[in-house]
Amino acid sequence: MIKEGNMILLAFLAFAIAPSLACRSSGPIERLMVASGRPQVESLKTEVINVASEEEVPTTCQSIGDFPQKNAYATGGILETGSGDNVNHVPIICGGDNGDLDNRDDYSDKCYVLQKANNQYQWTLMEPRMKAKRQAASSIVYGNNIWITGGKDGPNRLKSTEIVTMTDSNTFEVNRGPDLPIPSRYHCMVKLNSTTAMLIGGSDQTGSYLNK
Repeated sequence: MIKEGNMILLAFLAFAIAPSLACRSSGPIERLMVASGRPQVESLKTEVINVASEEEVPTTCQSIGDFPQKNAYATGGILETGSGDNVNHVPIICGGDNGDLDNRDDYSDKCYVLQKANNQYQWTLMEPRMKAKRQAASSIVYGNNIWITGGKDGPNRLKSTEIVTMTDSNTFEVNRGPDLPIPSRYHCMVKLNSTTAMLIGGSDQTGSYLNK
């Protein structure tokens, strides 16, 4: 179970087991990574949960540092580089707000990447940053690209999108993507196949919820 009460408005990532991020096992295990959120207690903890058992992977196995800041309504995914036995999985979390119920306007254009240093995985700030602040955006991953769509930059809901590309484990590019048909945040985004994605629901510029 999630230990730190950060089950409300999470920044979260799902991934198949990467042996460098967890205890080795005899076969693949589906795991869920949870980072920050809007906790009921003060916590920046990153947790890794075994989906099958709902048990937390011991800290001694996951060796993942705390998330750099409180964050809610972020989006992210697992980027992949390499091929075959040399596939590298790199978690990334982008945008969101500072998780402070009393100050909801501190929206973020930052992305944090989980990278290894001194035998421990640490969240590091990605450079360059996104082109816009994005709270409650949605995203999908295509290999070494994450397509981040919509969200809110403060006063405005956005229809702009951007594509973050990992050129290797330490180098990133951020490019403008195609606009959405209308401004939207809180929408869901699903990859149907290698060339098609579906956006569902959300909230438009007037704050009305969508059934499209």
